[in-house]
Amino acid sequence: MNLSPLNPNAGPEPGASNDLHVETRIAFDENGRPVYITVPAPGPIPTGTPQYAPVPYTPSQGAVIPFQAPPAVYGPHDREILELFRVARWGFVPLPPDGRLSVIAGEDLARLLLTLGRSTTGVGALYEPDDGVANGWDHRVFARAIGAAIGRRILPLSIPETLLQLGARADRLARGTAAKLTPDRVRYFCHPDWVVSADARPPAALWAPEVPTPEGLRATADWYRGAGLLK
Repeated sequence: MNLSPLNPNAGPEPGASNDLHVETRIAFDENGRPVYITVPAPGPIPTGTPQYAPVPYTPSQGAVIPFQAPPAVYGPHDREILELFRVARWGFVPLPPDGRLSVIAGEDLARLLLTLGRSTTGVGALYEPDDGVANGWDHRVFARAIGAAIGRRILPLSIPETLLQLGARADRLARGTAAKLTPDRVRYFCHPDWVVSADARPPAALWAPEVPTPEGLRATADWYRGAGLLK
């Protein structure tokens, strides 16, 4: 998650809350490195392409606009990670090539957003919050954590990007515009480093994660089952 206000000299009026703006890393530069794209929130998020330029955002007069770019967010009610839980029931999880990622529980992210919305403490800072795991999660370790959350030992399977791209084409043929695996998502998944910067984590006095990821994944699996989404 990336946090910095557009107008660090301004602050909310007494009794008012800050205006939050969300951004995410969904594009790559010519060297394959992720870049942040900003769009007004709420609003459509453009599809990532190698040279996609950031969309400028102009705040209202006197607003304090922190930028938010969460790492992988999971938790009850989330559907983006559901397919990994479903596949894990079969004893394996297909993964992109070797890499690492940072994750954060939805409730921890929500608590941070509420904190930032009510405080000027973070004005002018750049924050990248996560679950607090040093150096993030290896893809295979995270896959095993999902297996543990549903009570299964699983085999993580690293799949080359070329095969994932073929899978994306097959998914598009099978499900059309409803396809979950797209070429853009494959490029996104296969980037080897989605880990937050350790020195950019929010100060503990402002916020700290409270949900250990193994515990959060179990709660997510329980919610999926209760909602009839996971057998």
